Amino acid sequence: MKKPKQQTPPYKPRRFTDRAGRSWNIDVSADTIRRVKRHLDVQLLDAVDPDSDLCASLGTDAALLVDVLYVVCMPDCERRGVSDEDFGRALAGDAMEEAAEALLRACADFFSNPRRQAVHRLLDRGNQIRQTLTAAGLETANHPAFDAALQSFAATIAGPSATGSPAS
Repeated sequence: MKKPKQQTPPYKPRRFTDRAGRSWNIDVSADTIRRVKRHLDVQLLDAVDPDSDLCASLGTDAALLVDVLYVVCMPDCERRGVSDEDFGRALAGDAMEEAAEALLRACADFFSNPRRQAVHRLLDRGNQIRQTLTAAGLETANHPAFDAALQSFAATIAGPSATGSPAS
């Protein structure tokens, strides 16, 4: 007996909203990958390869991330009359974080299963680690000993004149 073909769930593009309130769809297709390569000389799917330079660079180079996002969204930007400068001005803070997550998820969606599922699991795990590190950093920053260390450090940098001690 023939096994029935597994149904693929309906495709939904990833979305983010910029600081100007505009909603953007991110759809990674072969055309998107070619467009990013042509305009930026960047292999887009390397964004979800933990061993790639691009994966690390997108997390530390905001200008590169905005450029990649703009080229990914370029057809929509052109239809709306949004320049790359206007697009970039509307990305910072939470909007930038949401856009980066949408981009990575759309790159993962490009693959077929089981690779797609594996990449999504890696992204989920990365988000969990980032949340844990953020919580630990906040806990440290809110600890009274941290305040005392900061005050001591500030006094050391300011030198004796800031503490009212006579200069030598």
